[in-house]
Amino acid sequence: MFRDEPARQTLAQFDYWCLARCDDGWRLECAGTGKVQRALSNLLGHDLDSQLSLPDGSLRAAKFDGDRLHSALIVAKNRPVEVDRTHLAGLIGVELDAAGRASVLAGRAAHGESAGPIICSCEGVGRYTLLNALQDGARTIGDLGDRARAGTNCGSCQPELRKIISEFNESVAQPAKEEAV
Repeated sequence: MFRDEPARQTLAQFDYWCLARCDDGWRLECAGTGKVQRALSNLLGHDLDSQLSLPDGSLRAAKFDGDRLHSALIVAKNRPVEVDRTHLAGLIGVELDAAGRASVLAGRAAHGESAGPIICSCEGVGRYTLLNALQDGARTIGDLGDRARAGTNCGSCQPELRKIISEFNESVAQPAKEEAV
């Protein structure tokens, strides 16, 4: 997560990258082999305010302007990054106390609901957000786009959205079938 848009020449150092605008900054998903560490250093610089290295090889780092989050970096080695991207994106430019700073490195809110595993990468929409929208009456991909912005950019998540809608409809229909017996 970055307040300022990362330079495209820096992003070109990754084997894969996807950059999406969020409310007060940019969300970057990237992957690669080789000189990933150097590319990551180029993105954040060396003047980090908070950093946490975990035994599994993952790294979490943050940079602040005063008490406001400027950028956050969450790196996982040989596995997907497990963080609440929606929560982190919402913290860019926000003044944070000690608990808020800790939530950046944790990758999730200290309290409240998580958006869940990200399904729509472009808009940062998680599975739990989609399930909540379905419980509130959404029935189609268009409805999910209207209520949660999922599937409204590149469309690559639409097969997964169809699957979630189908699974939700089956779970709702299952109790009705059992009651009819």
